[in-house]
Amino acid sequence: MELSEAFYAGLSLVPSETLEKASTDTESFKQLYNLTLQNFASSRVVDAGTTKSQALNKITPKKGEEPPIKYYNDLASMISAVLGTRQRRPTIPQVVYLTGTKWPSDIQKFRIDGFGMKDYNSSDVILSYGSQQGMFGPRNVYLGVSLKKKPMATSESPTMINNSFNTFLQAPKLKKLEQQINDIRIKFYANLIKEACLPGGPLSGLTNGTSAADILRLDPMKNKRDADKIFALKVKRVKENGKVENIPLLNLKGTDEIAKGGNPRLPIKTRQDFRKFVNEKLYSSPNKVNPLFQAFLDAMSDPKVSNTIADSLLNKTLKLKLYDSLDLYEGTDFEFLLVEGVGQVNRNIQPSVVSANVSDLSSMMVAVLMLKNLPTSLVFDKVKTGTGAARVNFTLLKGKYKILDIVLRYKGNFTSMPQFLGTTTTEFKKLVKQGAKIIGR
Repeated sequence: MELSEAFYAGLSLVPSETLEKASTDTESFKQLYNLTLQNFASSRVVDAGTTKSQALNKITPKKGEEPPIKYYNDLASMISAVLGTRQRRPTIPQVVYLTGTKWPSDIQKFRIDGFGMKDYNSSDVILSYGSQQGMFGPRNVYLGVSLKKKPMATSESPTMINNSFNTFLQAPKLKKLEQQINDIRIKFYANLIKEACLPGGPLSGLTNGTSAADILRLDPMKNKRDADKIFALKVKRVKENGKVENIPLLNLKGTDEIAKGGNPRLPIKTRQDFRKFVNEKLYSSPNKVNPLFQAFLDAMSDPKVSNTIADSLLNKTLKLKLYDSLDLYEGTDFEFLLVEGVGQVNRNIQPSVVSANVSDLSSMMVAVLMLKNLPTSLVFDKVKTGTGAARVNFTLLKGKYKILDIVLRYKGNFTSMPQFLGTTTTEFKKLVKQGAKIIGR
């Protein structure tokens, strides 16, 4: 659990007038911290397991001590988030539910696994407002909130999603593309390993299992079986506890644990040199995408699949099919909000709280529908793509409209697919506001 979620939960039970006063007055702000802890500890904040107790233990200062600045920053940004939520639901909820690995039984019906994602409903907290009179009679109203935070309005927004790239290729229409990308990836890394085995290369002295000479006799560019064989190569490593294990050769990019392992047949210099070699092969520049990511981009840009890819990216990032997937009981309403709180404190604990960025799911659905018939494209962003990192930036467009800023990057395991990180663009946020006006939000 992000500790900022604990502050949001406690602040959700505070009147708006108190929040507004605390957003500009240092003394009121400090007093609000203790009130937030009391609210969070109360029976009106519900979890399953030990999530709540663990969070409370961390954010409760020791007797006579001030909370650290980072917690005050969380408090400021979550004041912004709660006030932003009140734009949609101005009343105080009856109960605040915490989600996580285990959801409370009262809200278990809202948990959805689907579309290749374990928690498709990405609500960090769920607010229960009890029975409310609606157009068709009384309804039990729930509001799911996906929380983000940033210190200033001008700060870059945090990513809305961080998932393995292969989760976005699991639609039936994309099976062929998934296999194509997997073949591209295996061939690229197999050829990279073979290149490292050439005289003077970082693996030229490899004797651990398959030797460098054995690898050089294979042809991964023309023979798929050779590519698969090289990609699957493993080396033995001695762990600190003395146990020997096999790890993928590709993953000798180095972790502290590997560096400490005493493998005499694969010296530290070899591991360090190979790690550098692999990383540099994955670097892009503002003028050129590295071959692996370029192949990914080309495959995804194929007109036969680009719209399906875009739909998959948009659905998983924005949760566009969430309402269709919910099996709601009669008399129950569930709404979903993306809320980005904006706030921080200075050294004197003077708060700076800025209006939150709030998008409701219905408005986002309308915004996407407005662009439904426009062609989809994936464009390399040479401005945001820098050097010195195994990543590439690109933009998903519908027609001329920039919808998602996307990063593909490796975070540690080269034998797996890269990670996908996505955020909505400023341009799309404007379209969401238009969608909100259309439906009267």
